Amino acid sequence: MNMKNISRRSLLRAALLGSGGLALRSLVTGLAPRFLSSGVAEAAPNNDPTFLLLATASDGDPLNIGAPGSLVDAGLRAKYDREHPAEVRSTLADIGGASYAAAAPWAALPAALRSRLAFIHHRTNAETHPEHAKVLRIFDELRGASGNGVEMLPSAIAAELAASLGTIQQEPITLGAERVTYQSRYVEQLSPIELKGLFGGTPGPLARFATLRDSTLDKIYADVKANGTAAQRTYLDSSVTSRAQALALGEQLATDLAAIPVTNPRPFVPDLIEDYPYDPIDQILTAIAMFKYKVAPVVTIHLPFGGDNHHDANFAEETLQLQGGISMIELIWNQLSAAGLADKTTFASLNTFGRTFDSSDGRSHNSGHHVMTMFGPHIRGGVAGGPGRATHDWAATAFSSTTGKPEGADITADKTFAAAARTLMRATGVPDARIDVRLPGTTVAALLT
Repeated sequence: MNMKNISRRSLLRAALLGSGGLALRSLVTGLAPRFLSSGVAEAAPNNDPTFLLLATASDGDPLNIGAPGSLVDAGLRAKYDREHPAEVRSTLADIGGASYAAAAPWAALPAALRSRLAFIHHRTNAETHPEHAKVLRIFDELRGASGNGVEMLPSAIAAELAASLGTIQQEPITLGAERVTYQSRYVEQLSPIELKGLFGGTPGPLARFATLRDSTLDKIYADVKANGTAAQRTYLDSSVTSRAQALALGEQLATDLAAIPVTNPRPFVPDLIEDYPYDPIDQILTAIAMFKYKVAPVVTIHLPFGGDNHHDANFAEETLQLQGGISMIELIWNQLSAAGLADKTTFASLNTFGRTFDSSDGRSHNSGHHVMTMFGPHIRGGVAGGPGRATHDWAATAFSSTTGKPEGADITADKTFAAAARTLMRATGVPDARIDVRLPGTTVAALLT
């Protein structure tokens, strides 16, 4: 067995896009990359982890403005309704069994999704767009695996869960515009079109998968028979994918990615706003395929929710993208269910900052209020925290880690962001002991099952 060595920096692109790449060989054989590259027999996965689909945007968008739990003041709600078109004016939305004033599209989501949908109001304390990388590092509070250095949230979660999930690689996959680092190096950005070209866009995927499987296994069996250990032989016999399974895998991948790029969103999102960009749909479908075939533990995407709308007459762009973004959350929910991943995947959003409430025809950066939206098998629906009147605009307030309400608050306003990050880590299945190493000194919000 003489697999070509691939540097850590080029691993993702070379492995996924190279015709004989390590990840592709792992997919078609069912054998872990470390076994293919160095003969390491992996232990059986344990724990109860989930994949993470993280929507992140350096724009810092107005998702926070009409989110459940934001319109806490009668005057604030009246101002919001007065300035916004009818499609997004506030109504009462049932979230996790409680009623909250929110923009109407939130209330229109399926009841089953709203029962699991959670919102954490917090302060990122970021002022400018270039601070997005700092936000992903929780302003350097999130540490490396040994408790030293710093790491980004999606990468820390990926590193902690890859073994338990049995994924081909530890690194996240980045499909959106925002850059992500893993152990201080940038993760390669991939496009849905590139991945379709590998798995579903070239002639003869079925024969190609079966041939690659057979040629790989012929070499491995010969090597293990001559030089392998008992543990290697046992792992090989218990893990290898059959030729029929390899053929089916090629067919499934071709089918799963056939819709990319999406040019007509109607089959996937019947109520998608006509002018909302199609690219998020491609990212969502690709991300779910990556989870389905255990390519990576975390995938990051970009969902527009209004963007950098300093000048937005009558909040037209905010209205359009709020409706479209919420429809994307519903699409994720539906597609995860269709793929059999609803109980194995967590979705969350994390942007640089929120937007200001006290604005007309446009919004400024709001370092004091942001909302993390999430759902998953370990999350119960509800709202933790909320905004309060501050010196400039509105800002997230302290709240209780047990109730999510301001009464009896034990999470101070300046620790709400770290608490949101810890909540997401626990929701994905990162063990508490590891969370304490990575992000010590804070608690979690009361939104976990």
